[in-house]
Amino acid sequence: MPPKFAGLSVGVLRMFVRVVETGNVSAAARSLYIAQSAVSTQLGALARNAGTPLLDRSSGRWEPTAEGRLFYDTARSILAQLDTLDRDLDSAALPHAGRFRMASTRTISDTLLAGIVAEFRTAHPAIRVDVVAGDRRDAELRLASDDVDLALVALPLALRGLNVSVFAEDELVLVTALGHPIAARGAATIEAVASEPIVMFAPGSGVRALLEERLGATFATLEIALELASNDAIVSAVEAGLGVAFGAASAERLTPYAAQRETQHSRARAFAVERVEADGAVSAAGHAAGETIGAG
Repeated sequence: MPPKFAGLSVGVLRMFVRVVETGNVSAAARSLYIAQSAVSTQLGALARNAGTPLLDRSSGRWEPTAEGRLFYDTARSILAQLDTLDRDLDSAALPHAGRFRMASTRTISDTLLAGIVAEFRTAHPAIRVDVVAGDRRDAELRLASDDVDLALVALPLALRGLNVSVFAEDELVLVTALGHPIAARGAATIEAVASEPIVMFAPGSGVRALLEERLGATFATLEIALELASNDAIVSAVEAGLGVAFGAASAERLTPYAAQRETQHSRARAFAVERVEADGAVSAAGHAAGETIGAG
């Protein structure tokens, strides 16, 4: 009998693992930067080659069948072995050196990452650090699929089974244009914010996940006027009068200190929202406990 999966590619293994871990074909496709139709086609080909369904739709998620679970576990093992081989080959090519792969959210990349990498390089000068930036969901998926060794993200995490170390605290603030009535009052309540158009971080971001967790049912009542992916884009939208926004205080353009330094340039103001506990933890997540990397 010919082998069922002759010519199976690493990309297909990685795709199946992402679908199982996200439970969603479109989410898996986005994280791998491929078309959803391509993922669906590959899943169909896998099922035909296996001679049995590998996934089953349950409660709105794709869950592995018994055969699918066996395929998933084997795919994870193969990908891990290939990853180990890749690192070993790198180490062989660079004597006494190594490689450490890290995923980070864009906000952390813009604020804390440089200090973290500098501290790590000081302690481990022979190890090369590779960083990829994206949103929180992308960082977690890369970690779950062994694409990276560590993910720097804001809590809460969407995926389970990861080892987490908190290394910094951040504050969630409201950002308004200088001429906005809320800015004139110098304070805001969630009731006042709920009646305003909101410039919101796109799904998958740590700021949005924190808001969804802290605001609960109130989040669904917010009038989201625009969704953007970066701090700079959101602040620019607020300055243009498109709405108010929530953001991380650590982002340079949102800190009171930056506002004081650049008053002649800034057209936005940031401050806390009353009765919203919006302090968030910034964490390093990995598969196994290891050396803690501080944030300074």
